[in-house]
Amino acid sequence: MKVLVINCGSSSLKYQLIDMATEESLAQGLVERIGIEGSVLTQKVEGKDKYIVKEQMKDHKDAIRLVLAALVDENNGVIKSMDEISAVGHRVVHGGEKYKESVVINDEVKANIEECFKLAPLHNPANMIGIKACEELLPNTPMVAVFDTAFHGTMPEDAYLYALPYELYEKHGIRKYGFHGTSHKYVSQTCAEVMGRDIKDLKIITCHLGNGCSLAAVKGGKSIDTSMGFTPLAGIMMGTRAGSIDPSVISFLIEEKGYTVPTPIQEKAIPVALAKKDILGCAQTGTGKTASFAIPIIQHLHLNKGEGKRSGIKALILTPTRELALQISECIEDYSKYTRIRHGVIFGGVNQRPQVDMLHKGIDILVATPGRLLDLMNQGHIRLDNIQYFVLDEADRMLDMGFIHDIKRILPKLPKEKQTLFFSATMPDTIIALTNSLLKNPLKIYVTPKSSTVDSIKQLVYFVEKKEKSLLLISILQKSEDRSVLIFSRTKHNADKIVKILGKAGIGSQAIHGNKSQAARQSALGNFKSGKTRVMVATDIASRGIDINELPLVINYDLPDVPETYVHRIGRTGRAGNAGMALTFCSQEERKQINDIQKLTGKKLNRADFTI
Repeated sequence: MKVLVINCGSSSLKYQLIDMATEESLAQGLVERIGIEGSVLTQKVEGKDKYIVKEQMKDHKDAIRLVLAALVDENNGVIKSMDEISAVGHRVVHGGEKYKESVVINDEVKANIEECFKLAPLHNPANMIGIKACEELLPNTPMVAVFDTAFHGTMPEDAYLYALPYELYEKHGIRKYGFHGTSHKYVSQTCAEVMGRDIKDLKIITCHLGNGCSLAAVKGGKSIDTSMGFTPLAGIMMGTRAGSIDPSVISFLIEEKGYTVPTPIQEKAIPVALAKKDILGCAQTGTGKTASFAIPIIQHLHLNKGEGKRSGIKALILTPTRELALQISECIEDYSKYTRIRHGVIFGGVNQRPQVDMLHKGIDILVATPGRLLDLMNQGHIRLDNIQYFVLDEADRMLDMGFIHDIKRILPKLPKEKQTLFFSATMPDTIIALTNSLLKNPLKIYVTPKSSTVDSIKQLVYFVEKKEKSLLLISILQKSEDRSVLIFSRTKHNADKIVKILGKAGIGSQAIHGNKSQAARQSALGNFKSGKTRVMVATDIASRGIDINELPLVINYDLPDVPETYVHRIGRTGRAGNAGMALTFCSQEERKQINDIQKLTGKKLNRADFTI
């Protein structure tokens, strides 16, 4: 009897063919980069050279077809016919509470595996893909599911229940499940054999130590406790997981980083992006799109950091402006801080030498504006052959700014097999036409723009000449007494200029923008939050993290180019049920922005008199 054992990951597949009569491994192999450019199968057979197949595999079905072909290959295979495969065993991570043993797969089992997708979102879907592919290619061969959780199904209630309301267990299945069960079962049985003892008489601590790590207490051959819990995250420290930490660490970081709950676009897009599906997303600026594509890309690259070694840029993010490119780069810096992911940003209008030097050192993620990207490609500094993830952000602004021809020159240089994430604030016909040539069966995600402003925010506009803005600002700040004030400037240069003007007027303030070091920005932000600094001047790019529940006043010294940014800015005040005020300075050349803001919000801004 020969059994094919398969372990499916999201973009990889491990397999072995085992002769159960002798328990000998006849062949073992690894398939990498499924659905990604550069797919490869490597098979090892004792006494033979490695058998390597480099052929594009668009999905797991293609991969399994090549696995079966490798096993029966005339020169490199180990069996003459697929009929020699008596059964296929599938490693499945999560079986919930339903399975304490391995089971023959049927429709009911598959339905239960799918029920556990929410408990193991990165593993169970991939496991199911492998099962369905094998069923199609080997329709008459029995399939067996071997669950990571099954061995721990013998844990008593006092071990698997958390000290939480019992209804959370009853209604939502919140309990300790345990993982690496096949490993703990094998090691405990082997330990008993080596000792020459009956396992029923032994109490054993087993250790699964790899990139993932866990411990288990085994009594009489049964698991009675284990370190992993509700998900494979708790327990001892692991290669890519912290293990058990104080729960307050999470809330502390949420407070410090200014994150609360996912935005609608993040909630909808991140799971899809993690599943490596193309996305067509329609969402406004300021809705959290950057995290929607950056976090999944970073996670994929981090988990597959051994693939491809340092073989070039793996993710390309195109954006229309320098400011947006810098903003995205800063986000990636935050999100990838504790990984070995390397990233860089390139844009025009500055000396290219530092950017070229950065590229030659090697990066994984590149954020770029189209013009500078093409320049450096033409000079031979950038190749896009290894791109696995492609993001086109603010597509409508790309077209408005005349970048469509640049984009059309870039697209043919990208690999055909890649994940594409496409985001735009609007979906005109030109955008739809572009998406049809870019995306493969994308999931369409539409998020209603935040087009209204909080009722508790009083909004006023001062129509004032540009040269008089500083006088008006000083007058308002002098009258605002000791209230905290956040001032928005369109540019870094102007932010620094405002601070100097206020300083000469005896009003202390600090600026935060992209040219400030991270330490300087954090220090300034800390001073503002604590009340040590009353006035903060910020650019839109650097304003993330300025979340103060009782911020009474926001001033738009310069109007933003994008009306949605106005909504984002003034949303810094009027939080947590508190009243807030937003003042906007509008010069003659900024009248159009006011009209755009009023059109977006559906509210007319009340005019304020300019008196000093």
